[in-house]
Amino acid sequence: MRNQNHESKQRKSERILFISPIGCGPPHSGNRARMRTLLQELRSLGYEIHFAWAQIPDHEAWARLSHEARQETSQYVDQWVYDFLWPSQQDARFAMLAGRIRHQIVRRTRRGKERTSKGIHRLDQWFHPGWIREAQELQRRYRYSKVIVAYVFCSSFFKAFPASTLKVLDCHDAFTCRNDVVSNSEENNWWYALYRADEQRALMRADRILGIQEHESEFFRTLTNGKRPVFSVGHFTEVKPLEFDMKSCHVFGFIGSRSPWNADGLHWFLDEVWPLVKESHSSSSLLIAGGVRDSIGNPPFDCLTLGEVDTVTDFYSRILFAINPVHFGTGMKIKTVESLAHGRAVVATPSGFSGLEAYEARGLELATTAKEFAAAILIMLRDPELAMKRGRMAAETASDLNDRSREMLARALSMPD
Repeated sequence: MRNQNHESKQRKSERILFISPIGCGPPHSGNRARMRTLLQELRSLGYEIHFAWAQIPDHEAWARLSHEARQETSQYVDQWVYDFLWPSQQDARFAMLAGRIRHQIVRRTRRGKERTSKGIHRLDQWFHPGWIREAQELQRRYRYSKVIVAYVFCSSFFKAFPASTLKVLDCHDAFTCRNDVVSNSEENNWWYALYRADEQRALMRADRILGIQEHESEFFRTLTNGKRPVFSVGHFTEVKPLEFDMKSCHVFGFIGSRSPWNADGLHWFLDEVWPLVKESHSSSSLLIAGGVRDSIGNPPFDCLTLGEVDTVTDFYSRILFAINPVHFGTGMKIKTVESLAHGRAVVATPSGFSGLEAYEARGLELATTAKEFAAAILIMLRDPELAMKRGRMAAETASDLNDRSREMLARALSMPD
């Protein structure tokens, strides 16, 4: 953790409330890894962090936060102050059903892609009205000067706090017709999405807005007509470039959760790119780690697997460079940033590259087709010294990303004059 400066020391007694539907979690799960690093940064700025969890009524996520996630999150906060819970699963089911009925009525008034967009919710469908009173009680007890709320579907929490409390929305993602962007599947495997007007309403509830990368920050500025300051705060990483093991100079890798877009990207790579690589470099090996490994059944020849890892260092120490073959999704691809921070160059699709375009050729290699992807991989497999040089550049890029995000976070949390 960085040494606290004078301003941080002065701020040490200032309490900040962080309300989130997720906690910290596995290192290969992007949004939970970002939650951990964001909490660490808030601590390094000198805040006393109070944390409250908000239960998602979705039937797949009904269970309370796991014991492991609760323990992990507790390490990075000063006090876990509250759990915002739905009174019963029956109440949650009724609210979800009512929301779906209202949505079907509203959908008929929509035009263009909003009329057919998949997985649309109404803005406050996952928010229980009783939580306003409960949050007001927390404010009376602790007098928070700042409150950060994660995700637009929790933005109604801001109604509980007075004008004197700075309200910061950590968006994580852009949710306007989100499922049309993150997946091309006709199956019901998408997540929460919004109409444009509802996302605009959520953003306007905040005083400050955090976007995870500049493309999405610019979208939020457009939605709010410039009426709310928007700051690009990416994924903070501990930059610890690892030594290279020459015995692994023929190994590159992919790590990811079991999300459908990770699985889609891996299947595309194995079907379209891997045969091209093996044809020209028969001794190469692909290392697959994280939950995404479960999506492929028996791995193809010369594919190694780690499955779930306790620390991503176990993965990056075994590879010469990394790949990110995803074709769908929004936000900054956290696995790409983490690869850079470990001193590993990355070959990525445009989606895996999203938000990092300014850093092309600085440890990041863009590939738009299977042939381009294979060619970029083969260049580094044939010249391990070049791959290592690009890895060192990757670590410098990660440091630059940290510095920019750190500056943006400090500015977002500064109180108006």
